[in-house]
Amino acid sequence: MKHKTCTLLIAAALCVALAAPAEAARPIIKSDTSYFDFVRGLYVLKGNVAVETNNRLITAGEARVNLVSLEVWGTGGITLTQDDIRFSGDSVYVDGTRQKAAISGGVTFRRGTLAITA
Repeated sequence: MKHKTCTLLIAAALCVALAAPAEAARPIIKSDTSYFDFVRGLYVLKGNVAVETNNRLITAGEARVNLVSLEVWGTGGITLTQDDIRFSGDSVYVDGTRQKAAISGGVTFRRGTLAITA
């Protein structure tokens, strides 16, 4: 019985220790409506979507977010802002673990007085 209790205490301590760093990396997510799709493991967000993590902000009309893989798929007039850089376009895919984003459809890049449209 002591062995089972000790194992449970160690498991609980590991869960708490591992959850603390993950909590700090978790993005702040806002939208008009949202639900969790248990089949796909994604948050589905609609209306005035904002996903903020560290110094990055993604806005969209609609988005799907995977908190485990830190991926975001957004559509509907998206913007991606980081520091003094701002991208806008029709859709975005963000891979947060690799810190990469792919924006498509009427893309505009702005930084200071520089503006590029593609």
